[in-house]
Amino acid sequence: MIDPDSYDWSRFEIVFYYDRPPAEVFRAWSTVRGLTSFFVETANFVSPGGVERDCNESAHVGDRYRWDWRHPYWLEGEITRADENRELAFTFGSMAVSIRLADIDGQTELCLLQTGIPDSADGRVFGHLNCRSCWVFFLTNLKSVLGGGPDLRDQDPARVSSMEVGFAPLASAAEDIGYS
Repeated sequence: MIDPDSYDWSRFEIVFYYDRPPAEVFRAWSTVRGLTSFFVETANFVSPGGVERDCNESAHVGDRYRWDWRHPYWLEGEITRADENRELAFTFGSMAVSIRLADIDGQTELCLLQTGIPDSADGRVFGHLNCRSCWVFFLTNLKSVLGGGPDLRDQDPARVSSMEVGFAPLASAAEDIGYS
């Protein structure tokens, strides 16, 4: 059993495998078109010179981004590493995320590392547990989308956060399904 007092709450790592080449997985993470296919509702990347990148153009180090999800939440940050087809790293609120790709036996191994999570009650719940569960969902959605399957995100902004820690269905919806 893991002892929560000795567990490193400041970071986590998730590994997924995709039956697509690294270049295709990288484009999903580094372009507006890719990100909006599985992750966010709208996105943009703006160069340090203030020029917004085309929806098919990969982000570069120093680019600023804004990502808006389907529910009323958005995030702004900066690309801190962009090594084409190998790694993309970015600020994520007060934390940092890196996506590393490797070709392993004909599959693309994706390793997502989130660091800088505050070791506090809120950090443990929202920065670690919540982010981890959401990343697992979005990595699964990416697998579906890249494989030609459906986008698994719920279209209803009132329900899109159902994978988050602490999600409670709207009272009326909960009553409709006998959950209260």
